[in-house]
Amino acid sequence: MKLAADLGPPVAIAATLSGERDRPCELITPPLTADQLPQLETLLRLARELDFYAPVEGATHLHFDAAPLCSAPVIRNLVNLLWAYGPTLKGWVGSNPHCQRLGLWHPELLTLVQAPAWASLPDG
Repeated sequence: MKLAADLGPPVAIAATLSGERDRPCELITPPLTADQLPQLETLLRLARELDFYAPVEGATHLHFDAAPLCSAPVIRNLVNLLWAYGPTLKGWVGSNPHCQRLGLWHPELLTLVQAPAWASLPDG
C-alpha cells in the first residue's frame, strides 16, 4: 500500500516483510545536511512524545545516492573493505547486536567479486 500526493515521492509505504513483525512507524527524511540535524531532533522528540520507540532489534539505516556504486571495481573494493573491516566498523559505530539484518555475507560473494570476469563487467 502506498500513500502519495499528486506529485512527488510517496508520503508513506506499507509492506510486509517475511519473518518479521510489523513496523508501525519509520521516520524517513530526505537527505539531510549538517545544519539540518536540529530538525531531525525535533522529529525524534515528537516521535518520543507520541510514545514511539525503537525495538530491541531495531537499527538505523541510511539511504544515499548509489550512482557511484554502479561500477564493478568499486563494488569489488567495497566488498573487500567490508569483508575485512566490517566487524571493526560495526564495533566503532555501535551496531545493535540484536539486529537480525546485520549477518555475515555468504563467502561466494567474495569469490565472485575477485573473479577476472567481474572486473570486465560494464558500468551501469
